[in-house]
Amino acid sequence: MLTQPPLKSFPSPMIKLASWNIRGLCSTKRGVARDLIASENLEIICLLETKAKKDDLLPFIQEICPDWNAVTNYSHVIKGRIWVAWNPHYINFTPLGDSDQHIHGTVLHLQSQTSCFLTAVYASNFGIHRRTLWDNLNSLKPPNSPWLIIGDFNIIRYINETLGGASPNREDMKEFNDCIDHCSLLELKTIGPPLTWSNKSKKDNLKLRKLDRVLVNDEWLSLFPQSFVVNKNPGISDHSPIIIHLLPESSRDHPPL
Repeated sequence: MLTQPPLKSFPSPMIKLASWNIRGLCSTKRGVARDLIASENLEIICLLETKAKKDDLLPFIQEICPDWNAVTNYSHVIKGRIWVAWNPHYINFTPLGDSDQHIHGTVLHLQSQTSCFLTAVYASNFGIHRRTLWDNLNSLKPPNSPWLIIGDFNIIRYINETLGGASPNREDMKEFNDCIDHCSLLELKTIGPPLTWSNKSKKDNLKLRKLDRVLVNDEWLSLFPQSFVVNKNPGISDHSPIIIHLLPESSRDHPPL
């Protein structure tokens, strides 16, 4: 089991961060990712299913987010299923562990020297393989520290999170929910399209699922009670980019009810 140090909390306000299963990084998608970072003023982005070779990491990062740093899980998979990139002028990310389905570490806010835990997830398409991810998350549960888990879990929680196609395996859904309960996690309030993945097919064969989500613990919510998620339109991908907004308690803006 990974030993994790106790962490102090972020000051408010904090940077915005995002996760996006971009389904490849062709030239057009690299441009769209760059525009997303600029338009949303992101300081951290988790890019999933990049399908990029390891040798392409540095040139692609410099094209998408110049002068940023990044870590990946190439040591577990050939085509980099998860990239975590951050702006080193404001943030440092220190990886503490990874697998073919997750990257886990601490996010350090340089100005205040305070931190939280962040886990970026891109779960397997197969339930039997996702069990390893659930075991990993169970072992990562930090004591008395803010924890944010973001990404594509490749399974829904509830039957109303799907439209079209065959019903997901109930046992797979139960295992996901058991992991969430064991880790004492909750979902952040969300606005935007509730179903984050589409097969982009015609109406008669259209399939929609809520595969992408943000999970947090009570310590996170105590620090950022107004934090919330915005699901953007998927655009060039079949998955929605998900953007996390964190607001100071004194903000006049309010998250969705």
